[in-house]
Amino acid sequence: MTIRTALVRAAAIAALGLTTSGCVAKYVPVEAGQPAAEVTVHKSYSGTNLWIGGMQSYNLGPDEFCDTTKLGAVLSMLTEDSKALRVAPGKPIVLSVTTTYMWGTGAYSSASSTCFNAVRFTPEQDQQYDVRHTFDVDDKYCRLIITDRATGKRVRDAEPLPLSECRKRARR
Repeated sequence: MTIRTALVRAAAIAALGLTTSGCVAKYVPVEAGQPAAEVTVHKSYSGTNLWIGGMQSYNLGPDEFCDTTKLGAVLSMLTEDSKALRVAPGKPIVLSVTTTYMWGTGAYSSASSTCFNAVRFTPEQDQQYDVRHTFDVDDKYCRLIITDRATGKRVRDAEPLPLSECRKRARR
């Protein structure tokens, strides 16, 4: 690994820390052989080049609260283009996504533009879904799109949630 690559990776990890609310535990997928649906998250931002890098963090949980949210995937210029996650079918999940653009290179990188969306939907057993968080750095507009892979159509029960980040539970 070159010094430049290590610096860019460190900047990406630091930016991830800035874009998520507190520490997020890693998502544990449904075990093989158990009933499941497959949710594949795809790297889906545009407008990157040598000086502009993008990164997406995909979180999921049973509700919109921070203490139940788990980190499913981080996609960036240093990772694969997609990641498949096995999820429990028949139960609503909240999928929240943050896309962050970083300007500059290496130690001179800084988070410059961030977009967050969250949606609730209920995956069905043995179904496959594709998830894309589209964000164009030039337009400063993003949207979270979930499609049924078999039909190519948007998931009907996907309910956008009006959140700017995960919610904190009220203390008792």
